[in-house]
Amino acid sequence: MDFHAIIPAGGAGRRLWPWSTPSHPKFLLPLGSEKSLLQTTATRLAPLAQSLTFVTGSSHAEAVRRQIGSLNLDTPSLFVAEPAARDSMAAIGLGAALIERDYGPSLAGSFAADHHIGGVEAFHNAVAVARAGAEAGKLVTIGITPSGPETGYGYIEVGEPIPEIPGLHLANMFKEKPDAKTASAYLESGGYLWNAGMFVFRTDVLLGALEQEAPESASALRKLAANWESLGEPAKLAWWEKVVRAPIDTVLAEPMSERGEVVMVPAAAAIDWSDVGDWEAIYQLRHQTGEKLANLSPQTPVFQSDSPDSLVFAPGLQGVAVIGIPHAVVVESGGKLLVTTRENAQKVKAAGLAADEW
Repeated sequence: MDFHAIIPAGGAGRRLWPWSTPSHPKFLLPLGSEKSLLQTTATRLAPLAQSLTFVTGSSHAEAVRRQIGSLNLDTPSLFVAEPAARDSMAAIGLGAALIERDYGPSLAGSFAADHHIGGVEAFHNAVAVARAGAEAGKLVTIGITPSGPETGYGYIEVGEPIPEIPGLHLANMFKEKPDAKTASAYLESGGYLWNAGMFVFRTDVLLGALEQEAPESASALRKLAANWESLGEPAKLAWWEKVVRAPIDTVLAEPMSERGEVVMVPAAAAIDWSDVGDWEAIYQLRHQTGEKLANLSPQTPVFQSDSPDSLVFAPGLQGVAVIGIPHAVVVESGGKLLVTTRENAQKVKAAGLAADEW
């Protein structure tokens, strides 16, 4: 079966504040290269897919279209602006329904626009294994081998291997973000992988499962897909609001895993995945082994004293001094300044919310 990629490009843009904002979220921003995270995601998927479907918010649709257009990809692309933010089940379901409308029942995969994957070959190999599972009628997810007891990620319990499809295991259970003690126990057991939010499936299987779990949602998505170009915005919104507002994990992956209908690919460590979810993740991606300071804006002089393993990104400042703050994080963007520590990186979202009122 042909394979098509769905790229949800959403998010509030607050966890990497002030660099990322609601008007310019992280998927539109570069991470160590000239290309944005969105562009690197599209470039990574284009060799695998017969089409790319981008599902994003109306306020970002033009920027997404412009960035992808600049790549001059040979792969056909469809750009879809959601009537309103409605979480991943709605975005992925609409993408699947549009693909099925245009190409018939097909293999598809959903891959976030704002994740980092350094090992492209390892990623392509994982998708190839996932496709085999999807062709067999399973919902397939790609699990990431944990590198530490991370509390910011969800986890998947690894089940028995699938003998008829080498490289696949049952996904026994999806776990929400754990506390530190539970995350350490998961890591020590060796039986849990990070949930990276990547899913591969047959479109007819996904929409059929949604029909079982949330019939009104499935009906609304099919109606939207069939009439997407002809419906006015009020009519689109009316149908869109009938779709469940929740992650695909809770709507489909969790109940399907209880029935043995979800399998997983334990991705090789070489995939080098990160959800780039906070400034700690940025530090881990960008610091060089042995350096005492990760200065992501080398044009800005930085003085540091007794502040090892710190991160500075301040391209708009003439200079920065960090004294006596180990693991410091100093970020300036658009006239706004963040000062925190790597240990508190998960709390930055609150500052982003407060900044909405500034």
